[in-house]
Amino acid sequence: MKKKATILISSISLILVSLLLAETLLVKVQTTVLRKSPQFYATVIGSLKYGDQVEKIAEENGWVKVKTADQVEGWLHSLSLIHI
Repeated sequence: MKKKATILISSISLILVSLLLAETLLVKVQTTVLRKSPQFYATVIGSLKYGDQVEKIAEENGWVKVKTADQVEGWLHSLSLIHI
């Protein structure tokens, strides 16, 4: 029982830390597309519009991996985003 409680507390702690470290960004261009990989020719998996909020997951060579409000993960070019 004590081991289960320790695991539960550890799991909750990790979730809270990740939520606190999550960075929210806003789309600052009229429209942009969410891509499957961090390349301009990558498959489009969604679209976003000015003011949409996304959660930053990672960054790579001018691209930002994000999660949308619909829980879709993909890549946006950093020039289309602004920190809030």
